[in-house]
Amino acid sequence: MEPLQQFTETIMKQAKLDTLPAEVQASLREQLEAQVTRRLGAVIIAALPAGERDAFVSKIEENMSSEQRTALMEEAAKRIPNFQQLLEKTLEDVAVEFLSNMKQ
Repeated sequence: MEPLQQFTETIMKQAKLDTLPAEVQASLREQLEAQVTRRLGAVIIAALPAGERDAFVSKIEENMSSEQRTALMEEAAKRIPNFQQLLEKTLEDVAVEFLSNMKQ
């Protein structure tokens, strides 16, 4: 299981959504993964030097495979000095927002 999938599984368990019907879980998981992917993309693009942004954006695809996502993340990690901190902060922010919204 790739890190993004592990993250979404953990958040869904914390939100106690792992007891819902499988099709509902799948839909929520897909929405959460899409939200995380969008947020990470925005953070990565903002952190890249201006001259590298267009090249990075051109590699992003709508329905990327886990291998493509992993390769893109590895490339970003090489180009952004504080990538791990940005990644952790973004995941933490998404988790807090998602869990907060689930309580409402």
